[in-house]
Amino acid sequence: MSLASLSIQRPIFVTCTVLLILVAGYLSLNKLGVDLFPNVTIPVVTVTVPYPGAAPNEIETLIAKPVEDELSTISGVKRVRAVCNEGVGTVIVEFTLETDVKYAEQQVRDKVSSVKPKLPNDAKEPVIRRIDPADQPIVIVALRAELPDAELYDIANEEVKQILLSTKDVGNVTIYGGRKREIHVELDRNKLKEHMIPASVVSNRLASGGMNIPAGKVSKTDKELVYRTINEFQSPEEIRDTPISLFGNEVPIKIGQLGEVKDTVEDETSRAYLNGQKAVFLMVFKQSGSNTVAVAQSVKKKVLEINQDLAKRKGSPELTSTNDSSITIDNNIYDVKETIIIGIILTIIVVLLFLGSVRSTLITGLALPNSLLGAFILMAIAGFTVNVMTLLALSLAVGLLIDDAIVVRENIFRHREMGKTAREASIEGTKEVTLAVIATTMTVIAVFMPIAFISGIVGQFLREFGLTVCFALLISLYDALTIAPMLSAYFGGKVGNHAHNSSSESIPEITTKAVKGKTKGATTLEEIAYSKMRSQNKTSKGILSTVFSPIVFVLGKLEVGLDSILSIFNVFQSWLEEKYASVLKFTLRRPFFILSGAILIFVVSLVLTKFIPKTFLPAQDEGKFTVALDMPPGTSLEKMSQIALQVDQKVRSYKEIKIVSMFNTNRSTNMFVEMVPSKDRKMNTTQFKAFLRKELAEFSYANPIVKDVDNVGGGQRPFTLTVSGQKREVVEAYAKKLFERLQKSPALLDVDTSYRTGAPEFRVVPDREKEVLLGVPGTIIGSELRTLVEGTTPAVYRENGVEYDIRVRLKDSQRDLKENFYSSFVPNFNNRLIPIQNVARAEESTGLATINRLNRNKAVEIYADVNPKGPGMGGAMEEVTKISQTEIPLPSGVKIGYSGQAESFKEMGVSMAIAMGLGILFIYMVLASLYESFITPIAIMLVLPLALCGAFIALFITQKSLDIFSMIGLIMLIGVATKNSILLVDFTNQLLSQGKEMKEAIIEAGRERLRPILMTSFALIAGMLPIAIGLNEASRQRTSMGVAIIGGLISSTVLTLVVVPAAFSYIEKLNQMVRKNSPNPDA
Repeated sequence: MSLASLSIQRPIFVTCTVLLILVAGYLSLNKLGVDLFPNVTIPVVTVTVPYPGAAPNEIETLIAKPVEDELSTISGVKRVRAVCNEGVGTVIVEFTLETDVKYAEQQVRDKVSSVKPKLPNDAKEPVIRRIDPADQPIVIVALRAELPDAELYDIANEEVKQILLSTKDVGNVTIYGGRKREIHVELDRNKLKEHMIPASVVSNRLASGGMNIPAGKVSKTDKELVYRTINEFQSPEEIRDTPISLFGNEVPIKIGQLGEVKDTVEDETSRAYLNGQKAVFLMVFKQSGSNTVAVAQSVKKKVLEINQDLAKRKGSPELTSTNDSSITIDNNIYDVKETIIIGIILTIIVVLLFLGSVRSTLITGLALPNSLLGAFILMAIAGFTVNVMTLLALSLAVGLLIDDAIVVRENIFRHREMGKTAREASIEGTKEVTLAVIATTMTVIAVFMPIAFISGIVGQFLREFGLTVCFALLISLYDALTIAPMLSAYFGGKVGNHAHNSSSESIPEITTKAVKGKTKGATTLEEIAYSKMRSQNKTSKGILSTVFSPIVFVLGKLEVGLDSILSIFNVFQSWLEEKYASVLKFTLRRPFFILSGAILIFVVSLVLTKFIPKTFLPAQDEGKFTVALDMPPGTSLEKMSQIALQVDQKVRSYKEIKIVSMFNTNRSTNMFVEMVPSKDRKMNTTQFKAFLRKELAEFSYANPIVKDVDNVGGGQRPFTLTVSGQKREVVEAYAKKLFERLQKSPALLDVDTSYRTGAPEFRVVPDREKEVLLGVPGTIIGSELRTLVEGTTPAVYRENGVEYDIRVRLKDSQRDLKENFYSSFVPNFNNRLIPIQNVARAEESTGLATINRLNRNKAVEIYADVNPKGPGMGGAMEEVTKISQTEIPLPSGVKIGYSGQAESFKEMGVSMAIAMGLGILFIYMVLASLYESFITPIAIMLVLPLALCGAFIALFITQKSLDIFSMIGLIMLIGVATKNSILLVDFTNQLLSQGKEMKEAIIEAGRERLRPILMTSFALIAGMLPIAIGLNEASRQRTSMGVAIIGGLISSTVLTLVVVPAAFSYIEKLNQMVRKNSPNPDA
């Protein structure tokens, strides 16, 4: 017994199944997490070692090299990068994708533990982190108040941060900007010399004298006592009175006799501003796997509660939520949902026009909510989230989901026109197309399934997309083979001789009479349906009628007034069928001419691909962007802040700007700019960025760069290449030439490089002979000078449970080593102070501001944004290849590599080619298995290049890029294009098996299958229109996909109707020859 027969016999069971899917789907949807993109696991671990005061050269020698040497020995390492900046070194270890990220992190921790003894003693504890693409702040909370820096920081760190950390699913909160309270022991060089006490001795004394030390415990028969020494400093005065004991001194010298103890704040190394006002930023991170939107909403709610408490404080502290990533997610999710809804409406309109029947439209359209909600059940089981890619998969599937139901319902409709009863037409009509429906669905699944298993970052990014499409299609196949025939049997209505009538009268006539109460035996469509159920004399049918008849009645009323439109479209279809029959006759007379024309069109489309921009991700238009400033090395924080505030004021002077969050360091600034809603401004994000680039030309000395917010690249610019090699001079010289050349490239914008010279340095160079002679080794010189200038933090001061560092160094007026070099002293082995000029010389020089390394080689990075009006990422990479081969040949031992989106673009090309190849192979195997023929699939698959040529031509005409979204569209076309061929070839084979001649079978099959082919194609096009148009800024990034699919559908539909019939006669002759010469097992 077929599924159709079973569903007709047991309608209540089928109805309950539908209701179960709808309810379970709705519940699953509410349980799914919400995020911008799918969770992507990248096996990358970073090791950050702060070493305050150290120059990049020292960071490279003392930090980066030992760490990267140790980490390079771990198995599965793909590459090791190091970035050496002033005061901090970062080593980034990237593993192969097959490596378990937790294993990788543990291996890195073990290796860092073994290398720690080789690092400088005063280097801070290494920070090891596993990179998570989702590990970006979901909300930034800015705290502003008219308070001293120390008080403001304590409110942020001790109060606001702790409350935010207690919020559900908040994983971490980090603070940027502000200045924490710090106790400074400011020594006087002259007093140190007078008492012959090195600064390092003062530091060591504080380290040993400011701690509580447990003495142990003693157990007795009835109790246990714990013994402790309480030695922590209770006040700054106690620090001042701390004695410095030295041999030979009868009266110990106190710290207060060597300098001053000040209750102050730490040195300012960064500043944060919100709309030009100084602030402290709290960056809120969510726990892995949690719902970004829900967490952000909880944080914003908590901010409102905290503000109520802060309003009562002095200084009027106030929290402001900014950089809210949930807004971007909400906008994108809303846009895709809107696209789905509009696609559904347009698709249903197409079905109504072709079938001319509300009943048929209702029966066909029921596949959509059931399949869409049913997909959420499988998504929840698979652990997916509601994100742009999964919803985009469902929006693409809108046209596909209704296809199977269209084919089934149209064929049942055709059998009703033959005079069969509703039950007979439903069973026989469904049976006739079951193989074709299964084949079309399986071919599409065969294309999307390989996407789910593509390797690399691109594969992880697309996995949820491919599987979500497959989930929805499987449920739609079930709907088409069960619900459609069941409803057709009981709600199909009467059909006359005309294809667009659902009774002996026109549909509008029936509807009008029903509404006016003129239908014999019933006054409404609901009563018509109910009376049909009662005529079956079965209670179950009456219940079924009660469920569905109100829907029929409501939609029936909508038909009133459609008479003229449906009549015109009815005439158009009849005319089109006649014209198509004439075209088919010409095609069968001139098959070679048709096939040659198709080949020519395909060749032309391939040529056009050369002129289509190629990139990984197209430009974003989400109302956010960043502005970066970069001053020469040696620029102070104060100077950088002055310039940054001028740029900030310039940016905020435009009415399109809502909020500017600014982060300053000593020579660089990053501004995060949020625009007002798109409805309140004339320019979109891309247009305003281009405008702002010109407006900021007056600040060219600060190297302003206007760029997109990076949501997927880990903070890297879209185009990032690395020049690496063993010899630093060769690498730097070549990178400089390449950088200057790429600045002229039309494919790139705001080209920049990591290579920065001119960082001023004052070097102290020990004399080896004098070191030995005077007993002052270089390590002691370095350690003493570090204590004098940068200072050390040997102990902490606790107050009200909060720890504050105690910093020991010279007073500010004496810390400039350049001015005070000849009055400085360093201790020898006996702690006797030796004038520094007796053991070392001073020299001034310049050094690199940043040093990059790649796989233990010297490296320089060049990065840029991709020009949206240029040839795209692919064009830029082709240009680099040409330059390195001809204009500026690569020196021996120097390599060029890509990272970020540029690397993903290269990976995408290979991955998508593999996915397409596997898709075509799977389609062939599915079709060969279903039709038990190796030849028939060839006739069906001839349409594949025809679909691609339409996509390429559409992308060329609209100048949309060939990117990850349009590539998804191309893969979808491979599966969709075969659907029409299957309908045509399958019915032709049925007619041939009934004994009809080749030409007669092809012409009849063409006429009979023209309507379902056009219906499915136009339904798909209707579903794609909202995507191709781009309804708002959030959706415009994905328009290339809609354009590619619509172009491919138009070309494949039009050309399928002539090319497949032209080729079929040749292929069928070949098929007959194969069958004739095949061995007969029964012989």
